[in-house]
Amino acid sequence: MSKTPIPKVQPKIPLSKVTPSKKLSRRDLLKNMSMIGAASALPSLLSSCAGINDNHPFPAPADFCPAPSPLTSPLPNIVIILTDDQGFADVGVNDAVGFSTPNLDKMAADGCCFNAFYVAAPVCTPSRAALLTGCYPRRNSMEDGVLFPNSIHGLHPHEVTIADSLKCLGYATACIGKWHVGHQAGLLPTHQGFDYFYGPPYSNDMTPFYILENETIIDANPNQDLLTQNITARALQFITENSNNPFFLYVPHPMPHVPLHVSDAFRGTSARGLYGDVIQEIDWSVGEIIRKLDELNIIQDTLIIFTSDNGPWLNQGENGGSAIPLRGGKGSVYEGGMRAPCIMQWPNGIPAASVCNELTSTLDILPTVASITGSPLPTAPDTKLIDGNDIAQLLSNPSLSKSPTDYYLYYSNAGELKAVRDSRGWKLHMAEQELYYLGIDIGEVNNMYNLRSDVVSRLQTNATAIASDINAQRRPNRTVWQGLFS
Repeated sequence: MSKTPIPKVQPKIPLSKVTPSKKLSRRDLLKNMSMIGAASALPSLLSSCAGINDNHPFPAPADFCPAPSPLTSPLPNIVIILTDDQGFADVGVNDAVGFSTPNLDKMAADGCCFNAFYVAAPVCTPSRAALLTGCYPRRNSMEDGVLFPNSIHGLHPHEVTIADSLKCLGYATACIGKWHVGHQAGLLPTHQGFDYFYGPPYSNDMTPFYILENETIIDANPNQDLLTQNITARALQFITENSNNPFFLYVPHPMPHVPLHVSDAFRGTSARGLYGDVIQEIDWSVGEIIRKLDELNIIQDTLIIFTSDNGPWLNQGENGGSAIPLRGGKGSVYEGGMRAPCIMQWPNGIPAASVCNELTSTLDILPTVASITGSPLPTAPDTKLIDGNDIAQLLSNPSLSKSPTDYYLYYSNAGELKAVRDSRGWKLHMAEQELYYLGIDIGEVNNMYNLRSDVVSRLQTNATAIASDINAQRRPNRTVWQGLFS
């Protein structure tokens, strides 16, 4: 099997020699040079320090895979498209208002809508770490909020990601979009199982904001209006170059995180203002990926998953999304913060026009991908290493199969256990003493805490037991250097 690398369409710029655009003023030039210089110098400085923590129980990625075995055919391609702060209601099939998503709607018609699909945190970094590893963020010490440009820790490279697992089978792997689970030396996607990375290291409201190709800055002053277009072009290129071998493509869009940006082709095209325009461009991007897969005659053997990293940023007003009829949004453990839109399509594995109302989450993606491909998962005797479950049966029979997850925990953006729900639909907010039956009260309006003490006790007991196991089996993140400023 051979893989053609993505051509380098822009000259690569060493991290230590970044020069911002000549269009900047002298003041902006000096400001950006100092910020990017600091950002680029810090990783190499820190990576040489003895303070790197490597006391992780998992082996290095190179030692994780079992003995190589011949590839079986056909292995399904895996495409995960993740948006940033898109609300539950911001998809046509979930009654979006003011904009349309025809490509996502068609994806739902050709696949399955998962209506009780959750993320593992109501903010970006821990949610993304959970998707990649199948673990509650607290299990791998990624629970403590969002990483910023001055953060010096991230997901430990010894954690097994979806990309790590699939590489054991010879998959080509790429992350094309926003990373945001660690940007210091040794923490970028190329150290987490990905052959190729293109995109920003963190959110687009942080500075310095730049575009990386693998581990090199190639654009120190990107035009954010073109982010979705450029990410889409790179994704299509990767698909084309790897159409003859199995691949995993992870497309974490930076949008619709604020500040919102959209290309001229989609500006002013919706009745919902800039936010609607941005969603319509993301929908276009989904359509382009699906059309390319179809054009290359590999759509039948490709599992496509579309979801968001957390709920909408409601305090942004018109620049934020909607979770109606759910309560809350980004940063909240009410349903609007952690129940995400999710559509999956796989012609050879998911019946068309199906709906799944069972409890599912991003934690389930890694074990499910391992199940349908035969890729390995981390194992240890009598020890729970990941928290997700294999939902392959739900993919093949969404309306009749039952969720393998009995209880699901809701952690806050600071990593505190706040709520728990069960597969029957009961949800307990522990500190608030609120109990809701989501089966008939998805908006969390009618508090039944004082009416069902039996349910409260059962949920509390199981949540405590699960959380205790996670706390007892916590693994470290990687802190690149400890004590730099002490």
